[in-house]
Amino acid sequence: LGVGGAAKLWPLFILGPLFVLALRAKRLPQFWAATVTAVVAWIAVNLPVAVLYRDSWFRFFDLNKERPIDWGTSWYIGRFLDSKWNTGAVGDQGPFQWLSDHVPVLNNVSYALTVLACLGIAALALLAPRRPRVAQLAFLVVAAFLIFSKVWSQQYVLWLLPLIVLARPRWGAIVAWSVAEIGYFTAFYAELLGAGGKPVIPEGTFVLASSLRLITVAVLCGLVIREIWRPELDAVRRTYPDDPDGGVIDGAPDASWVESLRRRMRVAPRPAPDDERLAEKAPVA
Repeated sequence: LGVGGAAKLWPLFILGPLFVLALRAKRLPQFWAATVTAVVAWIAVNLPVAVLYRDSWFRFFDLNKERPIDWGTSWYIGRFLDSKWNTGAVGDQGPFQWLSDHVPVLNNVSYALTVLACLGIAALALLAPRRPRVAQLAFLVVAAFLIFSKVWSQQYVLWLLPLIVLARPRWGAIVAWSVAEIGYFTAFYAELLGAGGKPVIPEGTFVLASSLRLITVAVLCGLVIREIWRPELDAVRRTYPDDPDGGVIDGAPDASWVESLRRRMRVAPRPAPDDERLAEKAPVA
């Protein structure tokens, strides 16, 4: 994770799901060992560059703070919709237009929404009838980051692709999402040509492609959440008893406080084994 995080930040996001799962499975010592190893690896890769090329190394962080709303994001879609009712001039701005002109506030709102989403994912992980799989939570966290981020480049599909295949290996929804991503990829470069002075598609077409990408990712999140809350629907658990990607978490019993927490929160009881076997025989869409 540390080396991956040195190349691109998103692998470090997986530490969050690992912490929640380790907490539920009483595997915190192993989690802290993995975290320390990741931090050491990240520092080992980054420190020489940060020392020798300090300004260039910090440029990544500066750019993240300075960048305005980028193409294809939920904020971009909102700003486009604002333009249908507001001119964008001072005093006649919709909320997304206003945020576009106030980047520090936009940053804080984006971070806050991402943190709230992650807290919701953590609550889901602790209250679910069975401990979720690592890939399920990792996909939800990375997807939440992209949904609320002010930057969602077309190559970020590579972040989600391995995670969704592991989180929910079913063809239907993945194919629909892939079609939406291909549509966005095509629309993006058409929009890029338009920005260079050669209009190819109207702005509304690009926004539509962006919206379809956003919607399909949100649908995938909903499907993963459903299978976390109803683990008998999880295709992976039909073949494996727990989590084949879980490492030391795989097969570990829950901490004793988990069931007490679920009762205190008045969550439905854990499904009985017979219920799970019946669900396995049911047809899956």
